[in-house]
Amino acid sequence: MEARELFLHICEELYQTSQVQCTEYASLRASALIRQLLLDADPLVHQVNREYRCKLLFRVTPPRLDLPISAAAHLVPGFSPSMAPPTAEVVELKLPAFLKMECAIASGHRYTVHDVVDYFAHIAGGVHRGSPSTNCERTLTEVQKMPFGASSLVQFMRSTGEVVLLGVEALHRAARFPT
Repeated sequence: MEARELFLHICEELYQTSQVQCTEYASLRASALIRQLLLDADPLVHQVNREYRCKLLFRVTPPRLDLPISAAAHLVPGFSPSMAPPTAEVVELKLPAFLKMECAIASGHRYTVHDVVDYFAHIAGGVHRGSPSTNCERTLTEVQKMPFGASSLVQFMRSTGEVVLLGVEALHRAARFPT
């Protein structure tokens, strides 16, 4: 299957898993799809965008992580502008800045979008289920076991999926309707 066709299928599946199904299992699957689109050594969005040269911008409401560092675990449930109050600040980030955006805090650790997606894909079971090997991974494993941990995952992946889908929308349109 060529990269363009794979990209289109993954975008559709990401929409279904992150926006429609909204279960814990679907959220784990969404993490695998986001990883494939954005985090692989040669991310699928870059492979497809070499032909179309679309500008990829990810619109987010910057998360507020100004809790004391010793505060209980906090995974930002939504940084998608659609989940924010109408007066919230919205910024457009290029892919590297989006992946480096801090979105969670737990036991003194701060986590980026990349960290959280990677954890859910590689430790929690999105791609494969593994054992946490670092303190950061062990902390996220404990957060997931907390009351409301699963619902936080669903909300996080719903928000992340929405931001990713909107961020690649121009590329999706170009790949779907090539001229």
